[in-house]
Formats: sequence, structure tokens, C-alpha cells
Amino acid sequence: MALLFLGTQKRSNFRFEAYRRLGTQEADVDYDAPECRNFVLPKPGVYPGVQRPFNPPHPLWTHQYPTLNQHGAIRTPRAAPASVVTARKRLRRQVQSRQLTYSKDLGHGGNGLVVLFNWKNLSPPYHKKYLVAKCNHAGGQAAAAALLTEKLTTDKFRNARHIIQTDTPPGRVPNQRSSMRDRQRRGLQGPGGNWAPEQDDISDVMFLEHCKRGSLHKALYTSHAKILEFPNRALWHIFHCLIKACIAMAYPPTPPGNPGHGQQPRYKERVPDNENKSKFVHFDIDPQNSKHVAEPGLNNHPLIPVMKLSDFGIASDIQDQDLSDRDLMWQLRPLAKYGFFTPEQFTEEWDYVPAGQAPRAGNPPFPKVAGNFTWKNNLFQMGLVMVCLITRHRPATPPYPSRIRMPPIDPGDEDDDDIAHASEGARDNVRGDAADLRPNEPATHFDDMIEVEADWIRVWSYGGYILDDNNPVYNRVDRGLRHLVAQCLCDDPYYRPRLETLELDVRTCIKRKVWDRGQPNHLISPGNTDADVKEWVKECFDKPVVKPQA
Repeated sequence: MALLFLGTQKRSNFRFEAYRRLGTQEADVDYDAPECRNFVLPKPGVYPGVQRPFNPPHPLWTHQYPTLNQHGAIRTPRAAPASVVTARKRLRRQVQSRQLTYSKDLGHGGNGLVVLFNWKNLSPPYHKKYLVAKCNHAGGQAAAAALLTEKLTTDKFRNARHIIQTDTPPGRVPNQRSSMRDRQRRGLQGPGGNWAPEQDDISDVMFLEHCKRGSLHKALYTSHAKILEFPNRALWHIFHCLIKACIAMAYPPTPPGNPGHGQQPRYKERVPDNENKSKFVHFDIDPQNSKHVAEPGLNNHPLIPVMKLSDFGIASDIQDQDLSDRDLMWQLRPLAKYGFFTPEQFTEEWDYVPAGQAPRAGNPPFPKVAGNFTWKNNLFQMGLVMVCLITRHRPATPPYPSRIRMPPIDPGDEDDDDIAHASEGARDNVRGDAADLRPNEPATHFDDMIEVEADWIRVWSYGGYILDDNNPVYNRVDRGLRHLVAQCLCDDPYYRPRLETLELDVRTCIKRKVWDRGQPNHLISPGNTDADVKEWVKECFDKPVVKPQA
């Protein structure tokens, strides 16, 4: 068993070294190569810290999102495997007793199938209603247990405004076709009007609200096809929605029926006083799992649709004792989509973990980054989503670190995670230009050289390249927004913004930017008037996607 685990540890370290160096996908990793067999476990000495590559991101590193893959080819839809076809037929039969009508498939993954259904409301105004059903197409108890866990996890955030909500299907109706003769033929007892079990049992189906405006993935796809840029106004509001979703995961709503904010119709994701954060980690925040809905009448969303975070299939509510669980930590390390790994997963610091151990096992000092899974993981993946929207490219792969300047962390802003890890030793960032002390470090061509303050520190970030004002793609976006996103992408979780401070900063910036409130159009930045944003929302969210030509 020990030898088997050591093999797993070695392959994991080799895989992520290939990811850091070349941006290699797992399918392209050669585990039989001599380099893998001879990979030293653990590496000798002490982890030297982040090492910056010699070249900045270029088109091969930041390929177009989302129509092009890493080889520059047009993406083509995956053909549905036979298991998906079978699962779709089974699901349509299961919901017959609810008079749900099949609309279309919304997508499928390795285990799950997501389908849109509709039904007609039997009371005024008699319009169609929609809901989403998710079921497994992969067989086995593990897949069924995973879907049940996802359902329970999603329900944990009931009433959170920026988290997808589970939905309830319409009630059962009598089976008009259930004649006595038909029932006797099938060996069923009792009077007619009942449904066969396979037409009525929905215990293995998860129902969700329908986000009719699609995902940020759709918006990015459309923006590429139509050559549309995300307006600054939209970027600020989407950023605020993502932050609210992170707050909801860090401070889940109180279950209905208990005292607290969970009893409100909508939990507005505020940071409560004197309450420790949850270590809930989503692991799968990306544009595909960021959905947009229409909630008319919300004062803070008059133009930009509300964004909701979805897909909690691989999420984990991590406890303090879990951080020293060897098997669990190495299982959590690869949980993310390609390009959306966090430093807590891909950092070279894992290579210095003793053989057969968890990063945070044993005695302090513990690794600062490797396996330090907290709510700050969500913040990093949220930052990667914002990079996609700002650049209309996927995040840089391999990840590209550079130094950015930021105010030092106020000790009064430290939260429970920071205080708990205070014994791990001082961070290796120092004030001012003296931070560049590493020998043979390349020139700081993408470092932020504008916001230079006497007491600011320089820290490693994987979003520093978006601060390059010489790039017109980045320069068109408010520098304040780009700088906050770059802070969310700090290598060391300690330096990522505190949720309360970040939410306040973004909310203040949104209020400070008057936008269209009675201002003449010539005083508003291009593309940000009410009319401009309405047109952009219509083109990116409300119209069908334009398929690019290969």
C-alpha cells in the first residue's frame, strides 16, 4: 500500500511539473518516460519559492477562449456516447408522471447529463415554465452517491442570491393511459391512474432552476464570434457577483427554520461579524459554471443579469483535520479543469513534501501554499474567470508568475486562517524594490511599475501580465479592476484580498463610476452607456450563439 501511494505521489508531482513548465494536459503526460520513473521524491533541500520563466505569455500560452483549443484548432461538439442516449431516454420516462416535456440537452460530462424540460402552467397567465434535470449516465454506486452529494451541497446554499438553486418539479398527475387491462398485463395491482415505478421514481434526479441566459462560457463564445468586448461596466458587475458567490461559500446561509439570515427570502451574501469562515472549496469555478439569469426589479442589477455559480459536483467542505489527511490531500490536488488549477494544487512546493505524507502533516512550519485549501482557492479561480473576460483568452498555461505591488496586509484584517497559520514563519516578501533579491531573476518587464508606494510590498501573482498598459487589450479595462483581479491571483493565499474588503472596494468603485446617470454620452467611456450595455447583453446573452467556421 505504501509503495502504491508513493507511485501516486511521484506521478502527481511529475504531472504538475509538466503543467508548470509546458502547460501539458494530463492526457499528454508520459508516465512511462524515464523522467517520471527517475523523478526524485522528495526533492532535496528547501523549496526556493516561485521561479519566473524567462518569456512572458504569448499567443501559444494564452490561446483564444473558447473556440480554439491549445493547438489552435476550432473546437467541435463532442458526440454523445451511448450511455448518454440511454440516460436521456430513461430520464424522459422518469418525469412522465410530472408532465414534463423534453426541450433539449444542455450538456454532458464524464458522469452527468443535464437536460432542459418545460411544462405549461395550469393557472394564469398559463405560460411555459422551465427547469433543469441532472442525472447520471455513468453507472455504479459511486456516480449515484456523487450526484446525491452534489444535491445536498447545493441545498446548503438555499436562498443565496448568487448560487444556483435547486428546484421542485410539478406535482404528480394521474396516469390517463393506465387502464385496468394494461395494468394487469404489466402485473400491477390496485386501481388505475397510477404510474409504473420507472415513470415515477425521480429520487436519482437533481432538479435546478433554469438560467435562460446561459453561462459566461456562452458569452465568451459569442464575444469571440461577434468580435465584442466586455464593457467595463459589465466586468465590474460580474466581478461583484463572483465575489458575492465566494462570500456565500465562506459563510453559508443558515438553514431555514433556524434563527439567522437563512430565513430571509434571499440571502444577500454579507460578511457577518465574529463568525469564522468555512473552508468550503468549489474546485470547479470557471466560465461554464457561471450562469446568468434575469431577475427584474433588482436595484443593483438594472442592466447586467445576476450571475450564479453552479456545479458543486467536486466541491469539498474541508475541515482543519482534513489538511493532514494524506490520501485526501493528494486526491484533492488534481480537482479542477485544465487551466484553472490553483497554486495550492500546482505549486512546486508539493515536490518537497516528504514521501508518503500530506503537505500539512507533522510539525510546523508547514508549506505556505501546497495543500493549503481554504476559501481563498475560490478567490483564485474567480480571478481566472475574470482574466478570461478581460482578455477573451484562456488563462496563461503554463501559469505565468510575475511580481505586483500591493498594500501590506493590515494585521487587523487577518482572519482565522491567517492567525492559525501565523506560526509558519514570516512570508518571503519584503517592502519596496529590495524584493528583487533572487539571483539571476529575469527583467521585470511585466511588473506593475506605476502604483509605487513607500510601504507597498511586491508579491508573486499569476495575473500580473494583465497590468501591462502597453497591451491595448488589457489597457482598455479599468486599471483598478485589473489590479484587484491580479491580487486575487497571488501565489501565496495570505496575500489574496479579504472578502469583506474586496466586496467593499468593488461596490464602492461601481457606485463611484456614475456611468449613465444623467451624464452626457460624451462624458461616458465608450461602450458603457445604458443603451450600449443593453445592446451588449442582448447580443451576448439573449441571442443564439453564432457558430464559428473552421
